[in-house]
Amino acid sequence: MATMKKSFPLISAITNGMLVKHGKRTFIMPMSSIQEILHIQSSDCILIKENTEFMEFRSVFLPVFRIDELLFSERNQVPTTVAIIINHNETKFILACELVLEQVQVVMKSLGQSLDHTQGISGGAILSDGNIGLVLDIEGLAQKIKIQSLKWRQHDVSN
Repeated sequence: MATMKKSFPLISAITNGMLVKHGKRTFIMPMSSIQEILHIQSSDCILIKENTEFMEFRSVFLPVFRIDELLFSERNQVPTTVAIIINHNETKFILACELVLEQVQVVMKSLGQSLDHTQGISGGAILSDGNIGLVLDIEGLAQKIKIQSLKWRQHDVSN
């Protein structure tokens, strides 16, 4: 009798997330990091310094980052109508996107060695419509934002 051996990679995980869309890209944002979701208008955000927008949320001004700019350093002409308030450890910020679709549970997979070290993306998942959704790494995004805020402070000190 022949025996067949099948091995499964241990690099997949099930995650709860919010499916969001910005332009042609679809992202999965971990539910554990979302504090609140708000509908916004462009007049809700104010430009303060170096093309950085802030929005008042419960008497505190939080920095607003568009997902495409934060991850890919490009700004699409897609209107942002949703503000997702992120609370990660001591870092609070707003991710702006075009649309929130639904809450999902997905099997997340690694993106492979060439994309594994992309800061802000922890993996990918095949969605119910067959498209790929990128799973956001909130820890990586928070680190990117902390680096950006250090640059602002250094700029303020030097001026």
